[in-house]
Amino acid sequence: TGFSLHNIWIQNTMDLAGHEFSEEAIETALKKVFFEADTDADSFLDLKELALWLHKNDKLNSAAEIKKEFKKMDVNMDAKVTLLEAIENSWDRASQDEYRSNFILKNGEMDLEKLNGEELPRIDSEGHPSEAHHIQNSYKIFIIADADKDGGLSWEEFVVYMRPEDFPETLLLASGQEHHFHDEDKDGNISMEEFGEYYHDNVIIPELIPEKVRKPEDMFAKCDSDNDGFMSYAESDACTKGYFSVNHWEPDSLMEEADTNKDGKLSVEEIIEAFEDIQENDYYWESKDEL
Repeated sequence: TGFSLHNIWIQNTMDLAGHEFSEEAIETALKKVFFEADTDADSFLDLKELALWLHKNDKLNSAAEIKKEFKKMDVNMDAKVTLLEAIENSWDRASQDEYRSNFILKNGEMDLEKLNGEELPRIDSEGHPSEAHHIQNSYKIFIIADADKDGGLSWEEFVVYMRPEDFPETLLLASGQEHHFHDEDKDGNISMEEFGEYYHDNVIIPELIPEKVRKPEDMFAKCDSDNDGFMSYAESDACTKGYFSVNHWEPDSLMEEADTNKDGKLSVEEIIEAFEDIQENDYYWESKDEL
């Protein structure tokens, strides 16, 4: 397809995403990854070790998730996902309604002029992230991902559509969205107060943050590259990619659920027990590749 890093991404994920595992193999694999993640070899996983291991394996986990989404969207099972299939099987009701109301012409065709036109406002009239902007961006990402221009995404192209932040060709369309949520006054900049709220909401494991920027005011100063007292979306995007690249919420949630003796650490037995509990849930059988 020619996408930067694309072949490496596919090589590292595609085979694993299609693999099937027996119960015995799953337990063996859990023990193996436990000892791999236990970097200080104390036979327990603390929150930092858990977070770093999940981060390291993010692309492998994502491969199974993407495989599941590809199967769900490819309704006619032709090994291609069209834009219409993506809209009808992955977009929420609000996005679908917005698309039909404002991006379909009277003759039933897409309003390509609007979809391909100038960037639509990111914020709607009520101060919320704009559905119209989201739809326009999704369309533009789809068009870029459809490298052979046949109107449908193959598995390799679908990876780009689902993970646009991983590819230079689509990065600019994927970045910056989250910053609108913590730009409370919607002035296009992140103040120290707004950043402080974002920091305290997202930093659950301080040990994952470099010590020199572990205080929110120190990180803000480091990320405010032009020293104007505000962070632009571009500065905020670079900041979060640099210092918040490791997810804090997922390991914290997993620790809370699996740490049965509440000692703040996970033993291999607790991990196996937690996975056995997951297997008793119907969600496991719908999502077992991802899990």
